[in-house]
Amino acid sequence: MDNQQQPKNTKFRLWPLLFVILACIIIVAVMNNKENKENEVSKSESGNQVSGSGSVSSTNSNTSSTDTSEAVAHVGEYSKDDKLKITLKSAKEYMTVKTDNEFADTEASKGKKIIILNFEAENISKEDDYINIFFYDAYCDDVSVETDMLMEYPDGMQMFSGDIKAGKKLQGAVAYQVPEDWKILEFYYEPIDGNRFAFSIDKSEVEIVN
Repeated sequence: MDNQQQPKNTKFRLWPLLFVILACIIIVAVMNNKENKENEVSKSESGNQVSGSGSVSSTNSNTSSTDTSEAVAHVGEYSKDDKLKITLKSAKEYMTVKTDNEFADTEASKGKKIIILNFEAENISKEDDYINIFFYDAYCDDVSVETDMLMEYPDGMQMFSGDIKAGKKLQGAVAYQVPEDWKILEFYYEPIDGNRFAFSIDKSEVEIVN
């Protein structure tokens, strides 16, 4: 009787061993799958880093390009980006700005001179653009100065502002009252969606009218 039951007992004792082996196989399979997923994530993260590095490089390149286009222009020179080309045609100094209408003449305040900057803007893009007076910024000898809104401008000029169709030009003037002993006038035009156009006018470059 005992001899007949022995094979059954042996077979019954094998089940724990088979269970352990099966469990090991499952654990190994799970670990391999986990390792493969980690490798995929690692590769993905590595790819993102390379892409990020490329973006940084591109940004630096654009910044360098912006810095180059932001070089300061003087009288007779221009500043440009991919949309506008702005030329400072002339700079003139007045004690009194005389026009065809004597009632529109403007006299400088005591101890001041009036500087009128004559600009030409060319729209070199394929889309219409606009010169906005609210994007002006100026400094005289490092001190901020406000635009002087003249009733009329000399030489038939209008204020430097308005629409510019694609491929067209706009001419206009901007006036400032500065101290009589001024040395350098800086003018900036900086639209919200574009680069900054920078101009520096030395007193020696200015035509004295009266």
